[in-house]
Amino acid sequence: MMTRMKISILITVPLIFIMTLPLYARGDEIGLGQAYSFPEIRPAVSIFSGYRSVDYNGSGSAQEYEFLHDSISGGGELRVFHFPHRLHLDLDIKNRKDYFGDISYAYKDIVLLRGVTRTLFHNLKNVYLGEAPTVSDTAVGDRLYEYGISTGISEGSVRFKTPDFPLHLYANERFVKKDGTVQQRSLGGAGYFFTTEPSAFTNGRVRTSRSRDIDWETTEYTIGINSHLRWIEADFSHTEKRFNSGGDTVLYEHYLPAGSPEPGSVRTGGTYPLSLVPDLKGSTNTLRLHTSYTGKIVASVTLTRKNRENEYSHAKAGYFSGVFRFTWMPTTRLTFYVKYKHTERDADDPDSVTIVDRDNPANTYSDLSVRPPISSKTDRGSLTIRYRPLSVLTLRAKYTFEERRRSNNDDWYLPDSTRKNIFSLSGDSRITGSLNLKVKYTHKSIDNPAYNVEPDRSDEGQVSISWLPFTRVCTTFNYNVTQEKRDNLIFVGPDGPSESPGPRRVTRNGFFGTVTFLITKDLSLLTAYYYMHNRIDEDLAFLDKVPNFDGGETWSDARRYDPGVPYWQTANTYTANINYKVNEKLNLNGGITRTRSKAHFEVTAADLTTPESIDSFSRLDIIETAYSVKGSYRLSHGFMVRAEYRYTDFDDVVEDPYDDVSDGTAHVIWITLSRKWE
Repeated sequence: MMTRMKISILITVPLIFIMTLPLYARGDEIGLGQAYSFPEIRPAVSIFSGYRSVDYNGSGSAQEYEFLHDSISGGGELRVFHFPHRLHLDLDIKNRKDYFGDISYAYKDIVLLRGVTRTLFHNLKNVYLGEAPTVSDTAVGDRLYEYGISTGISEGSVRFKTPDFPLHLYANERFVKKDGTVQQRSLGGAGYFFTTEPSAFTNGRVRTSRSRDIDWETTEYTIGINSHLRWIEADFSHTEKRFNSGGDTVLYEHYLPAGSPEPGSVRTGGTYPLSLVPDLKGSTNTLRLHTSYTGKIVASVTLTRKNRENEYSHAKAGYFSGVFRFTWMPTTRLTFYVKYKHTERDADDPDSVTIVDRDNPANTYSDLSVRPPISSKTDRGSLTIRYRPLSVLTLRAKYTFEERRRSNNDDWYLPDSTRKNIFSLSGDSRITGSLNLKVKYTHKSIDNPAYNVEPDRSDEGQVSISWLPFTRVCTTFNYNVTQEKRDNLIFVGPDGPSESPGPRRVTRNGFFGTVTFLITKDLSLLTAYYYMHNRIDEDLAFLDKVPNFDGGETWSDARRYDPGVPYWQTANTYTANINYKVNEKLNLNGGITRTRSKAHFEVTAADLTTPESIDSFSRLDIIETAYSVKGSYRLSHGFMVRAEYRYTDFDDVVEDPYDDVSDGTAHVIWITLSRKWE
């Protein structure tokens, strides 16, 4: 209903303006008509209709973003230019889960309207818990379910301009809707704790999976005003944002009576809530000022105030940011850029959370151990120098400093402050008329990094080349490499943080290249290759047994490390695409893409390799191959026939019954007939 209403509004509002605006602007048209007479442009109209046939077997990953059902498709385009009116309508409906619409209207430069809506369907995986070796029981409630989410994004905007003065009033709207079903996995039985009730497993834990319906809506409305005031342009806007959670907003699970980390404390068995998705709201006020973009000096200031609130827990956060930019060009060869940004984050949470047994409200528990949220202040400044000593050479140097100061960070075991220093050098050069080169080097150092994925220091290099070795051959090559180093990682347990004995090392490599051949004026071939290789070496922390909660063995006593565990990621993609214009009526296109992705890590600690090595559960090896053939044939009287065939094979090389990857194939045939009037 909401989507239909928005489409109706997008269609009717421009028509209302078309009929009413000429009534008060007729006098202004005469003056413009005397100054310039617009040529007559005939309206252009096209429509199409077709049918999509889909056949798939196995996993939906073979066509992850396709709605895998047969469907009728259709759409069209309308272009009208009859000054002072301009109207454009574009509609493309692939199926009921995948469509695109765009409508825009302009009356001179006084009124501009546009509305865009688009949707996409995403096939999701059903992760089967299976009968893997485990210390927990399993309760699979969605063995044969197929999951998928439809995401729709609608955006609308309107802008009004005063006829004889640069003053604009505008309004923007953005609506995002997600609906469908997803898999929910959680711990049932005793949950995280032990149980005092007999069960199949001594700890009473049960891994559960079930289906969850979602119906989420995010709305964002913005109104604003801007104007050119001689040397200054000013803009002020206000935004309201809402997130409404529908569907299964909260789930419930039956839990056994269980102990807790506090000795002597027991949770009574019952049906308790879990995985609640709350409603959210927020607002933003933004003021922008900038000088004229002409001249040697340009400056701008942006001030923003944001407020966010969780409507269930009443957790709140306020943000303030101020950005100043300054550009100075003393000569045409030399330019300086200065940027400074100050950000403040002030967060507040309730002191406790409460859970209630749905079957017996007398079983109500409040947890007073809610950690206070982290508030912070961040200052970030940068200086960039661009120098062009030659017409074929441009050099850049940039230095950035950032400092973040935190409060309420002790309970989160994060440092009081983190400082970053980033320095980069880059250059662009046209070495010859057919050869262009770009290079860039970046060094980063971080004092007191907050999270384990942040390095103490890193170095990154990038090279990009575009080359035309022959008249009919065009090539591009891009390579980047990154190395990161971290002396120690921080692992946190109930008894506090501890440092890993060894360092963390990361190496990332990426390459992308294309070669295009213009064999004849009607025949071209595009080939491409992509390569990615990442390696991470770091200590793996684990517990050789679950600690007791009776004051005996602690987490520190049970914590162990497997030093220098390596983790690899590799991907290779090959692509070839050929396009052939047989004659003025017939066009043909064919392509093939093959991607192989691998990932695995290796452990050596005895506790991690027996009775089954844990790295065997995370090994990934996938080959995905896609073929496509399509063509179009132009008939008489503006008719055209298009046909497309796509085949995808998704192959799980490992064939591990315990992972969430499985084989799949998909065939898609799409035939359309279109007619165009001009």
